[in-house]
Formats: sequence, C-alpha cells, structure tokens
Amino acid sequence: MGPRALTVLAAAALCASGCGPRPRVERAVARAAGGRELVDVLVRNAGGEGEVSVTVRLRERGGGAEFVREQGVPLQAHGSAWTAVAVDAPAGDYEVSAEARYPP
Repeated sequence: MGPRALTVLAAAALCASGCGPRPRVERAVARAAGGRELVDVLVRNAGGEGEVSVTVRLRERGGGAEFVREQGVPLQAHGSAWTAVAVDAPAGDYEVSAEARYPP
C-alpha cells in the first residue's frame, strides 16, 4: 500500500472517530405559549458541523404526566444554537430536561 492510500485510510479513520458534532445542552427553559409549552434550548457543539437530535421532556412535578418532543437542530462546527421546541402540554409546573445527540 502506497503513502497516498495510507493517508486516505488515516483520514477516514480519524473522521469516523469524531468529524461530526459533539453536542451538549447548556440550558433548557420552559414557558407557556398559546395553550402549549415552549422550551428554549441552548445547544453547544464541541465538534464538526451537522444536524443533531434534541429531545425535550416535561415531567409534571409531583409525579404526574410526562410529555416528550424531539426535533432536529443544525449546528455549525464549534458553535452554539438556540432552538425553540413546542411541546403539546397544558400550562403547568414542569421539571424540564433536554438532551442532544449525534447522530440524530
């Protein structure tokens, strides 16, 4: 195998181990909006460009119902993005959690 083939293989292996996004949710805040909950989510990316999946969970305090919504969010390399996730849940007092993952 020649040097060029080795370079291509090395680049492919490096890319497979981390060329895509490395997302992390920094903040998630819910607010009532028109009969549903709107969750503002800040996602930071420590990796490359791509689309990630953000999953938001609203759980009624005191062990009530849980509402879940997932949506795709495009991220620039080493950037951050705010996204608003609309959750079909009545206005209420919720514990909010969010996670971002790649691949979506």
